[in-house]
Amino acid sequence: MLMRDRLILAAAILSLAALGGCSGEDKSSPLQDGASRSQASSVATAAATHSSSCKECHAEQHGEWSGSHHALAEQPLEAGSISVEAIGPDGSKHSYPAIRSIGVDPLIQYVVELEGRLQVPQQARDFHDNSWFDVFADGRQPGEWGHWTGRGMNWDTMCAVCHNTDLQRTWIEATDSFETTWTEHGVSCSACHEGMGQHVQNTSAPVAAVSSEQCWPCHARRSELGPHQAGKTFLDNYYPGLPDFNDTWHVDGQIRDENFEYTSFALSKMHAAGVTCLDCHDPHTAQLRTQGNNLCMTCHSGGGRVPGPIIDTTAHSAHEAGKPGSACVDCHMSTTVYMQRHPRHDHGFLIPDPQLSIETGVPNACNKCHDDKSAEWAAKIVEARPTWKGNEDTRRRARAMFAAREDHTNALPMLLAATEAEKQSTWRASLLNMLQSWPNHPKVQQLLAKAATSADPLQRAMAWPLPEMLEDSVRAVRLHAARMLPVDMVEQSRAAIDLRRNMEHNRGQPSGAMQEAQYLLSRDQGERALELAQQAEKWEDHSPAPLHLQATILDTLGRVAEARAVMKRCCAEFPEDANSWYLLGLAAAAEQDYEATKVALRQALQLQPDFADAERNLRAIEDFEKSQKH
Repeated sequence: MLMRDRLILAAAILSLAALGGCSGEDKSSPLQDGASRSQASSVATAAATHSSSCKECHAEQHGEWSGSHHALAEQPLEAGSISVEAIGPDGSKHSYPAIRSIGVDPLIQYVVELEGRLQVPQQARDFHDNSWFDVFADGRQPGEWGHWTGRGMNWDTMCAVCHNTDLQRTWIEATDSFETTWTEHGVSCSACHEGMGQHVQNTSAPVAAVSSEQCWPCHARRSELGPHQAGKTFLDNYYPGLPDFNDTWHVDGQIRDENFEYTSFALSKMHAAGVTCLDCHDPHTAQLRTQGNNLCMTCHSGGGRVPGPIIDTTAHSAHEAGKPGSACVDCHMSTTVYMQRHPRHDHGFLIPDPQLSIETGVPNACNKCHDDKSAEWAAKIVEARPTWKGNEDTRRRARAMFAAREDHTNALPMLLAATEAEKQSTWRASLLNMLQSWPNHPKVQQLLAKAATSADPLQRAMAWPLPEMLEDSVRAVRLHAARMLPVDMVEQSRAAIDLRRNMEHNRGQPSGAMQEAQYLLSRDQGERALELAQQAEKWEDHSPAPLHLQATILDTLGRVAEARAVMKRCCAEFPEDANSWYLLGLAAAAEQDYEATKVALRQALQLQPDFADAERNLRAIEDFEKSQKH
């Protein structure tokens, strides 16, 4: 008899990350915008942590900070001073009064009220010439998650935490609105100096020193694990995005989507050597400590806090001093423009490698300047230089990741070899994450089991979960274990509390609704899970994922005809999605309609010829039917 796959598979959670804009808050608080709206803490506490309380004793630092991008990250506006012309939910252009501005140079976005929530229009203003432009300019339409009217541009969940200080939010299901509080607009002193409130009231009380850990939460593409826990590590509060099967990063770790700085820096040799954000950036002005190659030579002349290899910049660059290509950042921190106006340096400090461009299609710094030349030309120039020492570590992992993304037959052996050879901790975690796609391979099991005892919590968060990981000291590890270990084991652990708080914190977004639905389904609360999956569809009707989850839930509840009907609708709405046709095939098989099953599976294979599960199930159906004829 045909062994039918359950629909549970790929009800993949939407990984809808911030797309660069920010947006919406609940307006029910009686406090005026620009003051603290936190009703949970006293006015005295808010005053004690306000940046103005630092000025008397720390005038120089306060003065440096007050004109910085951090201080001006979000600012209240006078009523009626700015309006934004934008396409609204009805598809027509409207004028929306701006409540606050976000950012300064090179662009400014605005917060407006829309249907009881605060959103951030994708129409922004150029800081230098005051012209208006669309930060995306990719044809997004009303109803899409990433359109400014959608959940992807909601201020409370997508922008507020990094543009304000001490921000707390709660989603109110009954009104589909947010109660969001903060103590100060902008990134203020207390955002980085924990313990400031006690210090203001008693100057002998210590204030936590600033470290790179304070930078990472807002300079990373990451998800929030739950309410912020003061004094805890980055991985206690956030889970970083990493290079994997999708193309968010290039296969060599270069930034591609809006990835910010943290992950690339964490993957770099600089980070592995002990360099921190504050070695290069002044914490109060947020500017570079010095300009040009002088900054790099702080360490690469044999001195500095972390002495690096001594480099003669003229000989090393092979470019005339002062000309393009002579600056260290030209080659090792090339820029990518985001939001139409914002060029950002890649913090991976990679070696330009045109050969990888030839093999995998990644960009390289040489051809970004010499765009009239080929990658083959650039590769010959680079590798003929006397200073060329090869780039084998990067090439090994990039080739393996490329093979995995392209589903080459040698992908697994290449990933295994790259993982075993990898010495850089964050890269090893990234490769371990990809190996989880082959859970039954003995060597994969061995490597994932070894990762469970790693000193690096990020590697433990990729490991084969052990029961003791439910009590791990790091929240990211506990949550990883909680999502993979049996329910009865999880419910009695510290991780169960983390899991519930994580879901509560991420309510109000389709990804949060889907995560909670899967949690409830695993605990035999299928009807409530179905409600949440249907809610996710309302919030994100331009993705098949909520429909996949609905079909999974209905299938688990034994309502197979309804599951099939959902997948029929899904394939009609998303006819180019191979996974939807595959799931429709499984749903048809549940009703023993094998002709319809074969039609759906063949359509999945036509759209994605290398769809192994679809091919396996199609062969199983055909073999079963043959056996019935004999």
